[in-house]
Amino acid sequence: MESNDILAQPHPTSFLHFLWPLSQTRWCYYLEADVKKSDTVIQLKKYNKTYIEYFGAKSYTLEDDKGNGVVVSIKSVDGTNAKITLNAVVGKDFKTSDKVALLFPLAGLSGDPTLISESVIGSKTELLNVIAHELGHTCGGLYDLCEKGNIMYGIAQGAVPPLNLRRRKISKYYTPTDQEEQWIALKGR
Repeated sequence: MESNDILAQPHPTSFLHFLWPLSQTRWCYYLEADVKKSDTVIQLKKYNKTYIEYFGAKSYTLEDDKGNGVVVSIKSVDGTNAKITLNAVVGKDFKTSDKVALLFPLAGLSGDPTLISESVIGSKTELLNVIAHELGHTCGGLYDLCEKGNIMYGIAQGAVPPLNLRRRKISKYYTPTDQEEQWIALKGR
């Protein structure tokens, strides 16, 4: 699904909005402290607690600015203290001066341009869902929601068809105590 084209979508405020396909889109969570190969805990810089808690009990890459990295398996996440506990030792020494980061893969990232990562997306349908989801953020001003049958489900590639917008209150994905009514929140309608 390699593409060098830039796709354009009209923006509600009447200027051109760009979708940019990339081979990879990732968030970088940088280390606060050096890591020894025998360590089983990684101390990240303190970001918003919610963003740290995106990491689940899965495998992710820990990589420096020269592309040297290892895959680590996460056991638990302490978002408040930005500590990641691993299932096994890191296996390699890393220094913060080498801009070491724990990499979180993204299917897309809203904004202008909207970035779409081809390496995370498996099918044409999933690609279209991710594009619609990210444009919902950028052009519609919508939040990630908890309902799996909604195009704005928190993890776009995890949504379950049919994907609809709703005219009722739905809990937000990252802050479930907050709610959004999509047809009221939608910009430019």
